Amino acid sequence: MSADQDSFLPGHSVKGTRRKGRELALQALYQILAKVDLVVLRMATYELVFCPDIPSRVSLDEAIEIGKRFGSAESATFINGVLDHVAQSSGVKSD
Repeated sequence: MSADQDSFLPGHSVKGTRRKGRELALQALYQILAKVDLVVLRMATYELVFCPDIPSRVSLDEAIEIGKRFGSAESATFINGVLDHVAQSSGVKSD
């Protein structure tokens, strides 16, 4: 019998178990890599620094809402903290 035909767990093939393991690993790594937060921070930082026609409060609020929708449970708080620091450091007034 090949490894794919052996039963690793009752009712599960090795192939199916490996796939489930890969999916769980991907989910864990995705949550750690926080790509959504990084992209949101980059977009909002650009707006804060280079788009004076957009009120800073609007940029911050939109970034936080996008973080809530597409990020992790902690994204909104993290994004708010980082962007608040960016706004203060760059001298952008809070509207």
